[in-house]
Amino acid sequence: MSHMNSTFVDTQCSQPEAVLSLRDILGQLDQYRSRPVKGFDVLRDYTDYCVDPRVAAVFIECAVAADRVDLAEMVLPMAQDKTGIFGAMIQMAKGNPKQALDALNTIPDDPRHQVYAYGLRIQANVMIRQYDAASKAVFDWATAMPLSPQPFRTMGNALAKRNDPRAERWFERAVNVSGGGSGAVLDMAAFLIKQGRKTEAGGRLDSLEYVLGRNKRRKMRLQRELA
Repeated sequence: MSHMNSTFVDTQCSQPEAVLSLRDILGQLDQYRSRPVKGFDVLRDYTDYCVDPRVAAVFIECAVAADRVDLAEMVLPMAQDKTGIFGAMIQMAKGNPKQALDALNTIPDDPRHQVYAYGLRIQANVMIRQYDAASKAVFDWATAMPLSPQPFRTMGNALAKRNDPRAERWFERAVNVSGGGSGAVLDMAAFLIKQGRKTEAGGRLDSLEYVLGRNKRRKMRLQRELA
C-alpha cells in the first residue's frame, strides 16, 4: 500500500512522510470532509481503512468531489449506507437524477447529510421536471430547519439554471426569510441580471451596504456585469 500525499501539510523538507494509522485517519475525518479534494489525496492511499464504515463514508464524499466516482462506487458497500445518501450522491455525480432519488431511502440524521439530501431532492426533481415534488422537498426542508433561507435559495438556483421564471418567487422568499441577507439578495440580483432586468438588479445590489468576504467579492463581480 502506497502512502504518498499522506498529509495536508506542504513541506520542503526531505524527511519521509509518516504512515498514518486508522486512529490518525479517524481523527482527521472532519478535516478531510471540509477539504474533500485534498482529503481524497490522503485517503486514496489508505483504502484498506475503508473497512471501517466511517472512513468509507468520507472516502466516498471525497472521491466524488475529486471526480473519481468509479472509486466511490467500489467503496460504497463498505459504507453501510442505510439511508442511501452515498448511493444518491454517486448517482447525482453520474448525472442520473432519477436513480439518485430512487437510491435515497430516507433523510439522514447527520445534519450535514440532511442538508445534502434535501438539496438533492430539490435539484434532482427539478432536473426531471417534477416541480411539485421539488416544491414539497423545499417545504419539508423548511419544516426541518425553520428560519433558514437555504431551502428557498436552493430551489431558486435549481430553477435559475434552467432559465425558469419561477425561480424569482423562490429567491424572493429566501430574501424575506433571511431578512434581506446578503447571500439571498445576491442570488436574486444574479437572476435578474440573467433575465436582462439590470435596473432591478442594481437596486437589489444598492440595498446591500455592508457585505464582507466572499459575498463582497460576489457583489463586486455583479456590479461589473451591470457596468
